[in-house]
Amino acid sequence: MEETLADITQQELEFVSLGYVHSDLDIEIVQALDLGEGYRVEALPPESSYDYGKAFVNSGISYEEMVRHFKEFHDTRRVSEFRSWPKEKI
Repeated sequence: MEETLADITQQELEFVSLGYVHSDLDIEIVQALDLGEGYRVEALPPESSYDYGKAFVNSGISYEEMVRHFKEFHDTRRVSEFRSWPKEKI
């Protein structure tokens, strides 16, 4: 997983995503983009959620923080504090 996340910093990938589709989790997909000066992590709720169609966005974060979010989601299937992130309609 860390090798894939490193590829986003080397401009080999436009974005990276990790998902547990049809899992009944609060967040089903986490994706990240390299903004050039920091990273943008988006947490996407499942279709069955009230928040479906919105992305919870943590933008301008460090590489280490982006990796932490992905590791947490991979290991626990949760994204802590995502509800405190700004929401954007997608």
